[in-house]
Amino acid sequence: MKRTLLPSVVAFLIALSSAGAGEMPAPYPGSVLYSTGYTTIYCSKDSFEDVVAYFTRTLGPPSHRSTDKDSAYQFASFVYSREPRDDGSTTVRSVEVTQYRNVAKNTEPTMRNLWSYVQNGLLTRERYEEIQSRYEHLNDYLFPDHGDGSAIGRILAKYETYMTTGFWDPAERQALTDELDRIAGLPSTRDQAERERRRAERAKVNAQVNEAMQRVIGTLTTSEGVDFWIAYLRELEEEAQREPYRVKIEMDTTVIELPGDKG
Repeated sequence: MKRTLLPSVVAFLIALSSAGAGEMPAPYPGSVLYSTGYTTIYCSKDSFEDVVAYFTRTLGPPSHRSTDKDSAYQFASFVYSREPRDDGSTTVRSVEVTQYRNVAKNTEPTMRNLWSYVQNGLLTRERYEEIQSRYEHLNDYLFPDHGDGSAIGRILAKYETYMTTGFWDPAERQALTDELDRIAGLPSTRDQAERERRRAERAKVNAQVNEAMQRVIGTLTTSEGVDFWIAYLRELEEEAQREPYRVKIEMDTTVIELPGDKG
């Protein structure tokens, strides 16, 4: 009797044949590289279930999977290579798909900064906890580097630049420094009018520098700083909503399976 294999079974058998060669499967369609190192990690905007369904079709059913779909931690592992070792153990390589709360510590630096305002009596503990609860969901998101740095890195750098220079754009502070250097480098002159002009130029630039420092001091020592860091969290939230990467895909997780172990 002739038997017909279902398409899903065919895909599974093809995946097994390639897995035997120890080849890492192709990344999930539309995913973005998140990091490399010990393992290559991609992230996706698609749902956890969609990503799991894709690898189930291409690699077969997961060897391990979280069972509680309402849990804050979702996990599925897909083995694509099992290579015997001389000591009787086996090198197992797999794709691991995860989605879980607090996958990243995105709000940690900001909440640490805000805590200093609590310590200085500029923010109540109750309000601090409200802010923490309101933006805690941002820790569920991944912010990949698209070639110009990650969104969280760019946004945080902008706010930290302001906190240290009083300017949003570091080029503005550098321009003032360059102008002071230019004035200082002018050749000496006995022309009183020219000397007064240079003195006025220098005073104008120094006034701008002092204004910037006053902005920094105000942000550090008054409740303006609370609004400042909330504005940062809001901007980060807008970025997370624009590109909601929440599913992490580790493409080459490797474990050593000892004799007698399974999976």
